[in-house]
Amino acid sequence: MLHAIRVISTLFFVLAFLYACGGQSSGESTGSSTTTPNTTTVVPPSNPIALSGKAFYEQSSLGCVACHGPNGEGQAFQAINTVTPDTCPSCTDVDTLAASLQATMPTATGSPSDCVGTTPGTCAYDIATYMMESWFASSTPSTPPPAPGVTVTPTSGISTSEDGTTASFAVRLTTEPAEDVNIDISIDDVTEGSINPGNLITLTFNETNWNVDQTVTVTGVDDGDIDGTVNYMAITSTVVTADTNYMGINPDDVTIMNTDNEVFIPAGITVNPINGLTTNENGGTATFTVSLDTMPSADVTINLSSMDATEGSVSPTSLVFTSLDYNAKTVTVTGVDDGIQDGPQAYMIVTSPASSADTDYANLDASDVSVTNIDNEAGIPGVLVTPTMGLITTEAGATASYTVVLQSQPNAPVNVAIASDNVLEGTVDKASIDFDNTNWDTAQTITVTGVDDAVFDLDQAFNITNTITSADPAYTGLAVINVSVTNQDDEPNPFLLGKAAYEAAGNNCDVCHGASGEGTPIFYDFNIGPVNNMCGLVDCLNEAELAAYIETEMPPSPNQANCDATCASNIAKYMLNNFSVVP
Repeated sequence: MLHAIRVISTLFFVLAFLYACGGQSSGESTGSSTTTPNTTTVVPPSNPIALSGKAFYEQSSLGCVACHGPNGEGQAFQAINTVTPDTCPSCTDVDTLAASLQATMPTATGSPSDCVGTTPGTCAYDIATYMMESWFASSTPSTPPPAPGVTVTPTSGISTSEDGTTASFAVRLTTEPAEDVNIDISIDDVTEGSINPGNLITLTFNETNWNVDQTVTVTGVDDGDIDGTVNYMAITSTVVTADTNYMGINPDDVTIMNTDNEVFIPAGITVNPINGLTTNENGGTATFTVSLDTMPSADVTINLSSMDATEGSVSPTSLVFTSLDYNAKTVTVTGVDDGIQDGPQAYMIVTSPASSADTDYANLDASDVSVTNIDNEAGIPGVLVTPTMGLITTEAGATASYTVVLQSQPNAPVNVAIASDNVLEGTVDKASIDFDNTNWDTAQTITVTGVDDAVFDLDQAFNITNTITSADPAYTGLAVINVSVTNQDDEPNPFLLGKAAYEAAGNNCDVCHGASGEGTPIFYDFNIGPVNNMCGLVDCLNEAELAAYIETEMPPSPNQANCDATCASNIAKYMLNNFSVVP
């Protein structure tokens, strides 16, 4: 507690006014004007000695309270509790002050001092302790004026994206300059961010705007590379000015994160379709395609062969893909007549492991293709639909196909009516097909095209119905044959986008509030539902209100602007979906 002694006034100043306290009655005047005291917080005494000193100080016979106020703040005489260590660096202990009090506080009539003693429990010692512990220790030291400088806020934690979103920071001076202060700002990596087409701006501060934020806006740049989140810098130049106080100051640079918008696609080989193909022993054909998923760095060769040459052959037997031509190549499979009545026979077209100097494609083994060869010898009446399941279409318009063929020559024409049971997901290119004794063993192909419903609804299954009618009793009453198809959704998953935004490094939402909104010891939990409880003291009654809250309040400190409107909306959808990416 004695270290508080350092903040008392000059000993002469204190003792002079205590002398005035002891030598004058509360109603007397020395002719001096009363000084208005500075603001100070009086600390209550915390030990018996200081409490005793307080009692001595308040004795009416001494007149200290009437002279200098209950807390030394001034009364009839000047304040004695408003000084700082700068004004009295030599005042170092209670004993010195107690001795001075004893010597300089005589009674009003000039007799020996009424305030005596330099040991604990005596008047002078205890008053000295009381003054130092309760007054001077709480005096507020003077605050030095700010030094010339440049404030940049923030210097990190902001982000742009390759979709062109922006980030901002502010620059201002700490003191008024004597001359114009100029600061150039540029981007160190223009493949990630840009200030303007010239990539340079100059901020000028003067006596009228030195304390006003000047905002710098940086826009993310799409570099076309799959490079993840990349840090880059907004570089602030050394100040250019004739003001010697600011000359040579180099403000802080700003670190910015640019979020990638490219999607990484691994090397792969796509074969389509891999099943459901039919050939026939009259030389009927079927086709499939092979393509690479990414551009190879070296030629890629894939050899093809038939597992059963007595049922089908393949052409070509080798495919070569280059960096200039790695799109779909068509492969034709032709049925072979084996001269025996053996009914439909399944066989495989085998794709050998790829050969390439590109290590991503070397030995990559594509899917084999299953084919059925239709017998042309007399057989049991029936309709063969191949395949009946596993067809895939997409809302982007990708198609799938299946074939229909009779298993025996009919005695009357056979009609197959074809229809989709959900035209909002897929349509067929033929309403019906016909067979007779001239084409019964020639497979006819039905093409199914995916339909875009413009709604995020995940992949949707539907059926193509094949209804058979004929005057031939052998083909009358055959059951409807269904072909199952899945139409793949092409709308972006808002819940998946919301999850990505929630977990993005620039937003720090999962760091603040937990991976599933469960909260942390510091920040609010967002998964306690219902929605009107998610915003703490603010009601969130619907998705729009929750998104608006997130945009300004999550994360709550220190960079609240990380979630723009789209980001906040997606995060709100994700949270309201119970932190799930599945509808």
